[in-house]
Amino acid sequence: MSRRTSRLDGELSPLRQARLARNWTLEELVEEIDLRSPGGHSGVTPSMVSGWELGRHTTSIGHRRTLCEIYEQPPDVLFAHQDHALPVRAAPTILAGFLSCSVRCWRPSVVPGNA
Repeated sequence: MSRRTSRLDGELSPLRQARLARNWTLEELVEEIDLRSPGGHSGVTPSMVSGWELGRHTTSIGHRRTLCEIYEQPPDVLFAHQDHALPVRAAPTILAGFLSCSVRCWRPSVVPGNA
């Protein structure tokens, strides 16, 4: 039986390719994420990483940033398999070292006259 992948054509996701290029197991990647997390514990599990790699779940902005640092690749490359199905304005982005998201609910509301 063939291994499950994030794409119908059998290609591995860029996220999984980056991990496999380092010959890391899911557990080894989780350890690396934990090492880069405050307090040494990220809350990430091997099952979560697998879901991200398969495109079943969307990686949060904080974890995207960590994975981009680990793999030294931009988010538009690593997470294209997750973001291709999202509306353009809903896709999380990381710009010039700052976290940004174009989803309105992530920004504080500014009511005219109360600024």
